[in-house]
Amino acid sequence: LSVLSHRDIARLVATHPLDGRLLDLCHGPLGPLYLTLTNGQDVSLWNVRQAQPVAGPWHRPAPVLTAQFAPSGRLFVLP
Repeated sequence: LSVLSHRDIARLVATHPLDGRLLDLCHGPLGPLYLTLTNGQDVSLWNVRQAQPVAGPWHRPAPVLTAQFAPSGRLFVLP
């Protein structure tokens, strides 16, 4: 996972290796949180400023194609 700063165009601010292939990335509306979906079944919540996982990975028994935050930013859904 590589994070680019929104203050500068294409300035790399952090990297973190992921286990598996990144399939989806979703930015949270309430701050520096991202959801990552790897291998189609593992979802993790990341703090971008710290470049570290906050929670997860949560392994889903069925394949997941996308991960999204709810509009409130307090929940996320796996449609």
